[in-house]
Amino acid sequence: MVKLITSLSVLFLLPYLSYSAALQFVSPPAMSKDGSAWKVTFELNRTSDVEVSIVNPVDSTVVRHLAAGMLGTNPPPPLTAGSAAQTIFWDGKDDFGKTVSQPEALTVRVRSGLGVKLTGIAGEDMYSIDGGTGGLVLGDNGSVIVLGTRLFGHGPRSFIREYSASGIYVRTLYPPPASLPADSVSAYSINLCNSAWSPRTGNIESAPQITNTLASNGGVLSPIGLPGQMVLTMGNDMQIMSTNGAVYPTRKIINSPAAPTGYSMMGPSYMIASEDSSYFYLSGRYFGQVNMGSWLTNALTTGFWADGQVFRVNRKTGVVSQWLLIDSVPVTSAER
Repeated sequence: MVKLITSLSVLFLLPYLSYSAALQFVSPPAMSKDGSAWKVTFELNRTSDVEVSIVNPVDSTVVRHLAAGMLGTNPPPPLTAGSAAQTIFWDGKDDFGKTVSQPEALTVRVRSGLGVKLTGIAGEDMYSIDGGTGGLVLGDNGSVIVLGTRLFGHGPRSFIREYSASGIYVRTLYPPPASLPADSVSAYSINLCNSAWSPRTGNIESAPQITNTLASNGGVLSPIGLPGQMVLTMGNDMQIMSTNGAVYPTRKIINSPAAPTGYSMMGPSYMIASEDSSYFYLSGRYFGQVNMGSWLTNALTTGFWADGQVFRVNRKTGVVSQWLLIDSVPVTSAER
């Protein structure tokens, strides 16, 4: 005797459905022998999502997943398009392709009207930045983009996340989403397989991670990005990321003029975007001489790279021009 079962999930979910017609079976799920196969039939009073399985009625263990999807104009096979009445054939095998010894002892289960609801995120707290921050910038529509670090057993992991103006997590920008095409993330340390990609693992004891970006190597998030961009800087290096996660190779912030002979670039970096999108402003940088690795012994006070200036940097070429010498800030209206 073939046993039939109608999923209790359908019955529990019916009170919460917002459709004008309550979801119910016109013809309940049935399974009958049809030659060498088994025929499964059922009909709903309207199209809805369905999941059809052959189960053991003793403990509800799924023996074979037959179908799952949304009924309607374009359901996935083997579901029939344009109908709430369905006929599916089962070949008597389980999910591993093995013939079931007693198929007549099994039953068909049809679940419908289930839906999906996010109740939580497993694995990571999107509001935890226990390893510190590396800068924040204003995003689109008043959002805030944060470069931060999480502490894990195998060392710190960097991330870039976007939060709304009210502090609600919106999305993760770095590590990049897996949906990006491989050519847009080729500057990351990745493994390529045809058109697919994955993070490259440098240590078999740790989880895959992206390690060759300024985000993962002490860089800071600087407020000089154009719309749709994030800019990471460290020393004289900068790296541009798009706000969809794509990345570009690291390049130099300053290419010209050259450093004076015997002097090294020093000082913090203070940068801000310019009203002219071709440039950004830079201050805090100067050239000095270091004696045997000790602290600064002599800073330039004259010439192009004299200390105490605000520079204007060409985004495309890295060519620097003098913009303001701090000692010559205009005071009177006439001087301004």
